[in-house]
Amino acid sequence: MSAAANPSPALARPLPPNPAPAATDHPHPHAAAPEANAPAVDSLSPDLLQRLAGFFSGLGDPNRLRIIDFLSRREACVCDIAEALDMRQSTVSHQLRALRHLRLVRSRRDGRHIHYRLHDHHVLQLHRIALEHLLEIHP
Repeated sequence: MSAAANPSPALARPLPPNPAPAATDHPHPHAAAPEANAPAVDSLSPDLLQRLAGFFSGLGDPNRLRIIDFLSRREACVCDIAEALDMRQSTVSHQLRALRHLRLVRSRRDGRHIHYRLHDHHVLQLHRIALEHLLEIHP
């Protein structure tokens, strides 16, 4: 059977124990040592790498990021999001559909309105960590 027909598990092989990083492994003062339980990229299956790439690709749209940023502060319906971000409701709906597909946003019905919020705390953490990373001041 070919590898494409029989997808490999997320970790294709057991990882060797991580040795303690040498002082020269991370010369930048803000560089963090890799986490001991984090899998190396070459140990991820091709399927999981493809899903990860699709996930980050889905975050590559500025309108989606604007919506995520707005929803990081409050739950809202399409009309409120559209008004606050000065976007057409159809554009907001289209972007929310993509964000739901990526499991970044979830919805709940309240009468005729559907309210959207971030899917879970991981999405809020991703948002905050990315902003922190981009706004970090380097010496």
